[in-house]
Amino acid sequence: MRKLLVFVALLLISAGSLAHAQKIELGVVGGGLFSGASNTTGAIEGSLAYRVFGVPMAALYFELPIAGGLSNSTGATPLLTCVIPCTIVTSYSSLFVGPGVKLKLAGGLPISPFVTLGAGVAHFSQTRVSGNTSTNSALVQYGGGLDWKIAPFIALRGEVRDYYSGPAIGTGARQHNVLAGAGIVLRF
Repeated sequence: MRKLLVFVALLLISAGSLAHAQKIELGVVGGGLFSGASNTTGAIEGSLAYRVFGVPMAALYFELPIAGGLSNSTGATPLLTCVIPCTIVTSYSSLFVGPGVKLKLAGGLPISPFVTLGAGVAHFSQTRVSGNTSTNSALVQYGGGLDWKIAPFIALRGEVRDYYSGPAIGTGARQHNVLAGAGIVLRF
């Protein structure tokens, strides 16, 4: 019995040191994407983060988030008098890539808040009456959230992230593309 207790104690100690040594986070978040005055659409985000510096209560990560917004209807209907080529956009989808840094606090505790900041590119694919087209724009991404550990290598994540980019349709002012969602994080 004593040998079993020693074995269990060593196993728990090694699991704790492995959890502390984890440097990579792979997260998947699903939720809603709120873009400007447009309708809300579904979105999914994947992120890969690598810890570059850490102290007991804070860690700095390099992060690569990639988020995609599903087809978003603009509500526009083509008029019968639309002259060819008709440039009315009926729907669009979006893709955001915003590498940056993430600061995670209290990484050793069950609930760990984080903030993120980065820059990258936004890609919008538009469906028009006269055919499809696409545009690219520079973006700045920022946000924050919470990771809730449910096992040594698994956590649940809730986050809100804003991908501030050029307009999805036409030209004009920049727009906020806010992704709010929840998902899972694997740490190794």
